[in-house]
Amino acid sequence: MCISRCGVVATVEDGRLTKVNADPAHPNGCICVKGTAAPEIVYSPDRLRTPMKRTRPKSDPDPGWVSIFWDETMALVGANPQAFRKRGAWVEEYGYDIGANSGDT
Repeated sequence: MCISRCGVVATVEDGRLTKVNADPAHPNGCICVKGTAAPEIVYSPDRLRTPMKRTRPKSDPDPGWVSIFWDETMALVGANPQAFRKRGAWVEEYGYDIGANSGDT
């Protein structure tokens, strides 16, 4: 869920994630609130379940996000894979940004 890679013990009941605890055998021995809240995050009705594409410029107050299919997403990525290694026009045009908690939209 983030870049920290904390050691966890996940509890799954009837095929559903129900709890996440720190793995006491892991060197850091603790997890943050985000890790503890993982079941709520995973099953949130507000969670994005499909790729989203910006339809308006970043300067527009309404970015015009629309849901797109995975095949369209892969075609966009495949058309310009170098854009995922740097910030630039592709990010500005499509609104995609890489990075945990980048703060960009």
